Amino acid sequence: MFNKTVTKPSIEKPNSENFQVHTAVHIWEKNEIYKLRYQVYVEEMGKAANHAKGNQLYDELDDRSLLLYVQTGETILATARLTIATAAEYSKELADIFQLHTFQAGFNDPNLLYGLCTKLAVKKEYRNSTALYLILSEVYKILADQNIRFWFGGCNPYLVPLYERLGFRRFAPNFSDEGYGLLVPIILLVDDTEYLRMVRSPLYRQARTRKANPETARKFTELFPATRKVLNSRLTRPHDLWTFLTEKLGKPLTSIPAFQHISQADTMALLESSAVFSCKASDCLIEENTACHDLYIILSGQLATQSANPKLILQAGEVFGGITPQIKRLPSDSIIALEDSDLLVLPQQSLERYYYPLQEAAATMTDNLLNQQEKTPQISSSKGENRHA
Repeated sequence: MFNKTVTKPSIEKPNSENFQVHTAVHIWEKNEIYKLRYQVYVEEMGKAANHAKGNQLYDELDDRSLLLYVQTGETILATARLTIATAAEYSKELADIFQLHTFQAGFNDPNLLYGLCTKLAVKKEYRNSTALYLILSEVYKILADQNIRFWFGGCNPYLVPLYERLGFRRFAPNFSDEGYGLLVPIILLVDDTEYLRMVRSPLYRQARTRKANPETARKFTELFPATRKVLNSRLTRPHDLWTFLTEKLGKPLTSIPAFQHISQADTMALLESSAVFSCKASDCLIEENTACHDLYIILSGQLATQSANPKLILQAGEVFGGITPQIKRLPSDSIIALEDSDLLVLPQQSLERYYYPLQEAAATMTDNLLNQQEKTPQISSSKGENRHA
């Protein structure tokens, strides 16, 4: 992938002027949505196979949710599911994950409605189009029109930068969903117009025309004070991120093998769409036999393979995952946190975006990771050594 002599290809962009957003009403629409989910989650990403029925991905929440989709011509190219309900109407598991009873008590309203957006899927060839924005903009419009203040969701760690750009915040402990892996609970405060402006969310285009309610954000921060300490990728200056990473590791990031021979400036450019996240002891970061194409750097704590004998122990400064066709990881075993740990995740897509402006730095990183892969075939260790328990 990171070949210094490759020229940038010309890519024909989809004509977004023909995109239309619809709410599924007919059975055929819903069946096409379930098929699209299957194509994205199961066939492409290798997730959620346990939830599949034939070539469709469906569960009981679909029966009481709005199923939205973006269409061009005869093609459905993106979909999302929006559930609107009170805390009592959600399952106990979902209410606990998103701490809905804390909201209910804090805002003193048992009839408070909450929006939950799940099963977001976009065809690969349309991910650089406006399809994602269009469908999320429709979700925002529906919630704002009904004066629903809270929009919840969950994402894998490597998607945190994307959702923080949209205006979501992290606020609760991670959770796991079989078939989807480790997920981070996120929330968007629909009427916090000032915050959407601060993070330069594309949803601000809609929000600025609506009535803002600063009290929602004030009360949210009061209920979840730890959110003040979350390192938000949209609100953290590059210098502050570099300082944080250096303090966590006890040394500059450029001193670990994965980033050797890359300047601080180029390293920070590569990290522009990265995210720092925390996990608790026993959190499963990579499920068994699941390909991992994003790069994870351990900043503190310890991780290990779960059932391999002997176990491979990974510590601060080490890396795992892969970002190129040559460095694909298919661990034969899952990777779990042995203790509370902090990690930095570099999404494959964001690194690919910097391939052309930063060819030399990207190629150097690839060479560094390939060298480490030769030393540890299953999991790349930036220290070039295997430690077993």
